[in-house]
Amino acid sequence: IPHLADNSGASQYWVRSSAMGPLNGAMLHLSYGRPALFRVLLQETSHGLQGGVVQLPTDIAIPILQATTNPKDGAVYLCGFQVYGSNARKIAGIGRLRYRGEPEPALTGLSAFEEGIRLRFNTPLDPGSATDILNYDIQRWNYRRTDRYGSPHYRLDGTEGQDRLGIADIWLSPDRQT
Repeated sequence: IPHLADNSGASQYWVRSSAMGPLNGAMLHLSYGRPALFRVLLQETSHGLQGGVVQLPTDIAIPILQATTNPKDGAVYLCGFQVYGSNARKIAGIGRLRYRGEPEPALTGLSAFEEGIRLRFNTPLDPGSATDILNYDIQRWNYRRTDRYGSPHYRLDGTEGQDRLGIADIWLSPDRQT
């Protein structure tokens, strides 16, 4: 996860509760530093697992360290306290993440392959917005593993920065969800 998106991850948590609606069965990444919740989207390939994350639209005031599901209400409870550098507004607390039954467009699947990227959503997309190339920006970069905390982004030629990738075309599936 890029350092700007999450500068200090705490842990991951598998949501196992039908009361959580579209998050049931999802892996959440808990960001202590921001604080934030990210849905982890995994893809199994012949080379192993790969994936990506998408931040959930939540406003979290506590530095998240752990999550668990309450067996009585099925909601996910978050807890944490400040140990070191977190941007949380509160020093400690307990929070609740619950599904209120309202349909919310969410990215639920991600797969990358040689010819492109496939994104899957839980609700139909607007065809005009979904197929407008100007609504997309694809970049790639590498990290260098060192004994230092974090790494700049490196282009494929080794210089610092990110490479922008061109988009040849965009297709929307018949159900308008992919």
